[in-house]
Amino acid sequence: MLTGSPETQEVFIMMQTPSNTVKDIPFLRLVGAKKNESVLPVDTDRCLKHNEGVLAAVGVKVLGIVVDNCLLQYVKLPTGWKKVAGNRIDYSYIIDNKSRKRVEILLYQPGSGAQRVFMYLCHRYGRSFDHNRFCNTNECVTHVTDGDQVIYTTRPVVARKHEGTMYVTMEEADAAASAWLDAHYPKWQDISAYWD
Repeated sequence: MLTGSPETQEVFIMMQTPSNTVKDIPFLRLVGAKKNESVLPVDTDRCLKHNEGVLAAVGVKVLGIVVDNCLLQYVKLPTGWKKVAGNRIDYSYIIDNKSRKRVEILLYQPGSGAQRVFMYLCHRYGRSFDHNRFCNTNECVTHVTDGDQVIYTTRPVVARKHEGTMYVTMEEADAAASAWLDAHYPKWQDISAYWD
């Protein structure tokens, strides 16, 4: 959620508490940020160097670790990029100047109360199994997506029964979607591919 004037923004993530009330998480607050500045989680997994390279290549500049919170870092976003609230209260996104989702940010707070923040870089093209269609029709299809837009759907495959047990053929639908992507966008699994 962004508040404040275009020149100074206050960026913070909201989360759902167990009592179903919304509260501000102060440790994710960045007060007095300049335009195009935000916070991102410090990437601590094995992909650290790769993710830093991908972000740097598109113009995201790391400005330093947030004081009193080693989980977050200040960043300067490229012109036209911004942080937006997600469709769930524990998600937020960084979108580019063409309104395409480039980074997903997840705030996770297990029952112990220890917060964790995760960052996922987005691929331009992906695949998504249609669970609703499977539940309603027993048909397995996988959609190929460009962001949130479906650009191809695999041929429906009806789940098979054997001795009274339904066998899901999700793998077949996913494999067909992967084959279509391999033919049309061979670098689809590369996070930095096809954005320009």
